[in-house]
Amino acid sequence: MVEQISLFRLIKFDNEPDDSIPNGIILSKKQFWCPYCSNKVIFKKDKKSGLKKCPICNISERDFWVRKVNRL
Repeated sequence: MVEQISLFRLIKFDNEPDDSIPNGIILSKKQFWCPYCSNKVIFKKDKKSGLKKCPICNISERDFWVRKVNRL
């Protein structure tokens, strides 16, 4: 049986979150920097909790580092 490959396995998640947005990164109006997966993302609203979360690593917009890095 062939195992299905997931793109999420290929993403390297940081053990320590970024403490700032890297130089050269420009975010559009709705984008945020996710300090855990180090990507530009648009946080999506979770239907169960009602919170906006990163679609890649599932961290909430209420997380300390997300708020600090994005100056929320």
